[in-house]
Amino acid sequence: MTKSVLWGLLAMIGFADLASAQKPVGDGRGGRPSFDKLLQAFDENQDESLSEDEVPEPVWLRLSLADADEDGAVTRDEFDAVRKPGTSN
Repeated sequence: MTKSVLWGLLAMIGFADLASAQKPVGDGRGGRPSFDKLLQAFDENQDESLSEDEVPEPVWLRLSLADADEDGAVTRDEFDAVRKPGTSN
């Protein structure tokens, strides 16, 4: 999936509320993109995390809410923590 395709997809679904319990893209329910799809589209340095310099600003504004340790990068664990209902994040 190219960046422009994913960007269009993100714009269509609004990429709002990372903390919702919606299913990832590809589940047939129109959910938000999975972390794997975000990595595939934006992880330029292949470090399995996403940082501000790798994603478009509107995406980072939402994604950065998951940066629990405030190191400037969002890992799979941080992303998953805000997507699962019942967590403290």
